[in-house]
Amino acid sequence: FNQGVREAELVELDYLVTTLHEMAHQFQYWHSNPYRSDLTPRRTELVADCVAGAYATALLGLSPDSPIVVRMADTAAAAGDNGMHDTSHHGKPSERRLMIRAGAWVTANVSDLRTTTVLRECSSMIETLDSFIVETVETSQGATQ
Repeated sequence: FNQGVREAELVELDYLVTTLHEMAHQFQYWHSNPYRSDLTPRRTELVADCVAGAYATALLGLSPDSPIVVRMADTAAAAGDNGMHDTSHHGKPSERRLMIRAGAWVTANVSDLRTTTVLRECSSMIETLDSFIVETVETSQGATQ
């Protein structure tokens, strides 16, 4: 992927993802973010990653499996942290990577890319991710008892 792609283009891509992520926070504000009362900003941040992934994929005309989507996911992952019990926890790197990819999936599979629809789809992705995490933890705890 990096062959023939100038470093300046990669920096511009990183700026695009970051700008769309921050724009997603404004959308969340306008449309009553359902996670604003959470103890950490994790779900708010992960939805913003998903929205950024959706709109970047749409703007650039990419498919979800594009190497450029992978690069965008890596950018989001770099902003992740593992401080799950810290009040400023923004999501683990693997979660942030996954949510950019989920946004790309939204673009490929949802024809209505209005803000309310993308926010709803991305929130649904978070609910699915959290259900999977809880199920995995409960299964592993049951195996150790």
